[in-house]
Amino acid sequence: MAALGRTIPFTTRPRVFILTDITNEPDDAESFCRYLTYANQFRTEGVVACTSTWLRDRVAPENLHQIIDGYAQVVDNLNAHVHPSHPYPSADYFRDIVKSGPPVYGMAAVGDDVPLSEGGKLLLESITSPSEAPLWILVWGGTNVLAQVLHHIRDRPHAASLRSKLRVYSISDQDDSGAWIR
Repeated sequence: MAALGRTIPFTTRPRVFILTDITNEPDDAESFCRYLTYANQFRTEGVVACTSTWLRDRVAPENLHQIIDGYAQVVDNLNAHVHPSHPYPSADYFRDIVKSGPPVYGMAAVGDDVPLSEGGKLLLESITSPSEAPLWILVWGGTNVLAQVLHHIRDRPHAASLRSKLRVYSISDQDDSGAWIR
């Protein structure tokens, strides 16, 4: 407990939104487990299961929920070792922000007649929130959820201002919407 007196809380935490083609291969499951061990250092606003080059026609939010079930077993222990002003979010919090992207590949999810996916709606909420802080979008799979939202807001009066808040870190182009976004 003496160490708690020496820990320094963060004054601000980056806003983060994750897009993942979880289940395609073990790396995204490993990344999400690792992310959860640092989750108290971020304001996680969404985790969306999406498609990619290697997972073209389905999404797997249930795999995210399985990892969150494991997190639920250790979150109290994690909180025992951090400054009280920056606790780890509850497992229920993470369960609530896990959503599905469209179960189609890339640009097939983008168009005037294509409704926003559940994950797209959550991302739109984050992008249009009144926060002036940048929104870091971590892309571990395809980018069609982001492309959906950018297409959806393109004609809004403040579209450029909304886009200016985004910081996108993508691990390679994992579908054809990345080129469209750029």
